Amino acid sequence: MAKFWWGQREDEKKIHWIKWCRMTDIKAEGGLGFRDLQDFNLALLGKQLWRILMQPNLLMSRVMKARYFGRKSIWNIQPKGSDSWCWKSLLSAREVLEEGLRRRVGDGESIKIWEDRWLPGIEDGKIRSQRKDDSKIQRVSELIRDGKWDRELLRQEFEEKDRLQILKIPLSLGKVMDRFYWARSSSGVYSVKTGYQLIKEMKRR
Repeated sequence: MAKFWWGQREDEKKIHWIKWCRMTDIKAEGGLGFRDLQDFNLALLGKQLWRILMQPNLLMSRVMKARYFGRKSIWNIQPKGSDSWCWKSLLSAREVLEEGLRRRVGDGESIKIWEDRWLPGIEDGKIRSQRKDDSKIQRVSELIRDGKWDRELLRQEFEEKDRLQILKIPLSLGKVMDRFYWARSSSGVYSVKTGYQLIKEMKRR
């Protein structure tokens, strides 16, 4: 693509005045807005992985789960040599999804306090407070008592900056499961466009 843009034939050399990686940056960031096909393909794979996570009852989701990861977490499994090319390709999109996914607190039973990205208003969504040596809490559900945040426990476990962010999270009165949402869009739903933008950002770091 770069050779075509600069009018370069196979039998000649021409100066490429702008690196291809810069040409594929979005225009708002000084690029020319060309689409990097490899990154775009990764964003498409991210969409399929999102569907598996968010729509577990789809036929595709059930087949993939039964064949490749069963009761294990899709985030921790390692691809095997015998796995299909399709599945290995899907797993290549995990890093992108992990970067953009956040956990929305329901009952808090599935959210790991110190590992998961669940804190709103924070770039990476993770708790910033240093875990105390004698701390025994593991799940967000342990921070909730009678449908409210346990303020005394929050005071014991977290620095004020985290404590204030946690208290901003509304809690449901009923039994509501935790769920994922996509932090890069106002709808909370993954899109190929926002996935692609995140991939470009990650490459520039």
